[in-house]
Amino acid sequence: MSVKRTLVLGKDETCVPNLPALLTDVIGDGFDFVSVPLVHPRNRRDCAATGVSAARPAAFTRSDLLMPSTNWTRSVVGKLSPWIWPAIESAGPNGEQCPARRNAEDALRQELAWASHLSLPAVLFPQLPAGDCTNTARLVNQCVQQLPHYQIW
Repeated sequence: MSVKRTLVLGKDETCVPNLPALLTDVIGDGFDFVSVPLVHPRNRRDCAATGVSAARPAAFTRSDLLMPSTNWTRSVVGKLSPWIWPAIESAGPNGEQCPARRNAEDALRQELAWASHLSLPAVLFPQLPAGDCTNTARLVNQCVQQLPHYQIW
């Protein structure tokens, strides 16, 4: 009996000014998909703890109308923002809730919801630092339960 093996090859990009052109080039070069940041670093989620206004001059991320939906669902893997780390301590020294953790949790939910909206086949999680990942695992599990159609790599 012969076993058919499939190799899927993707290209990782960190800065993508023109996603449709990049996708055309990547597919033309023989890659199956491209991994791109879901959110531009300049549009990082505003943190209530810093007093930054929730109103930002730019959109959260690029438009979903940038490409046909089949391009999103077949050829794009979204990368979560590398600064999101919801495993930080849940309380400050005086027992108050940590705004940085709450901000990271909200950003993770927002980015995973955006990936779901785009119907991406997978979301690439940044490399996790060593240490306790319990809260991160809880949040990822919660999001996958609610939005189960994509994989988390």
